[in-house]
Amino acid sequence: RRLALAAAARERRAQLRRVRAAINDASSLRFPFCVMPFRSFAAFGRLVPFEEARSESALVFCDTWDNAASFAASHPLVFLSHQWLSYASPDPDNAHFEHMVRAVEALAAERGFSPDQCHIWLDLHSIPQSNEATKALAIGAIALFAATTSHFVACAPETLHLDTGLLCSRDTYLSRGWCRLEQWAFMLANGTDSIYFWGDASGGLQRIDNVSSWIETSIKVFLGEFTKGEDKELLVDVVLGLYGLAFVSKLQRADGAAERGGGGAGMNCDALWEQLQTHKAAIFPAELFGDLVELLETELAEAMAQVSGDQDGERWPRRPQRRTEGKSSRVTGRPSPDKRESFALFDRHGFDDVLRASGRLYKRACEARGRSTFHCPRGNPLLHSTMRV
Repeated sequence: RRLALAAAARERRAQLRRVRAAINDASSLRFPFCVMPFRSFAAFGRLVPFEEARSESALVFCDTWDNAASFAASHPLVFLSHQWLSYASPDPDNAHFEHMVRAVEALAAERGFSPDQCHIWLDLHSIPQSNEATKALAIGAIALFAATTSHFVACAPETLHLDTGLLCSRDTYLSRGWCRLEQWAFMLANGTDSIYFWGDASGGLQRIDNVSSWIETSIKVFLGEFTKGEDKELLVDVVLGLYGLAFVSKLQRADGAAERGGGGAGMNCDALWEQLQTHKAAIFPAELFGDLVELLETELAEAMAQVSGDQDGERWPRRPQRRTEGKSSRVTGRPSPDKRESFALFDRHGFDDVLRASGRLYKRACEARGRSTFHCPRGNPLLHSTMRV
């Protein structure tokens, strides 16, 4: 019985370390933020991989989060998402490229910026394709990439898949697990107001709010289709970390709403949050997550309670003034008309305090159990988050 209890305790500690690492990874820029000027994107005449774009000096590299936030302050950034049309190449017959160009031009016209000011994030040219190690780092940072961009366009015209001969469309796009992950990351960071769908020129650019059940479908990442089933396991920590940041943001908003008397611009965020809670079992399948989500919620709620408990004579920090009061975006620096009220996952004001409080809880757990039975790593990773806004 003693051995069983010890094994259970070790497993619990491993889960806790995994939760902490997932949050830290989701809030740390582990690979440069890479975007391509729209003029260069259009001039290539086709989609090009990261390695070719780098060789042609066609990419802008932001190596730190400060660099990325500063660059985003003066450039409209568009996250382009699409379904690959063959197993080896995303757009072998150039079927998507022309639609992407038209979609960005339509977006620029609707949002009131020049296409020449625009920069594009696209998986093929923004994520390394040849080196699996750097590719994994970039995928792990997708939350930050999505948070930096201000617009999301799902490009899904009806086109035949080169290898299967099957029709690729809006429905098949929504069925792809990787496409859902990109939307998940963007929604949690930016809400849903700036997500668009492009099917073809006749349909034009559409807000996904106008497409029935789009959001409900896209947030269920692990119910999507993956060419490699093992990819699901790789994405568990990415999705867990994103949810952890969203959970803290929700608690912050609730605290702020209580002080303001409720209501306000967070209602769109709260509607999305309700969707997440309603479909929680499908979003976090038990066979992949176990009780990691519950552990994460408990850990972060306790940390926030410690911070807000006035133990150090300070209240929970107030969030900065909202963007609608003439302030620029905390993430991008753009005025509020271009980046609306969001989940603000990456608002470090207050969140750093939660991380520090969580670290104190972790340290006390180490001390209570003793180093002989509970190994406390040198330097809690949550206390050394590299992200700064």
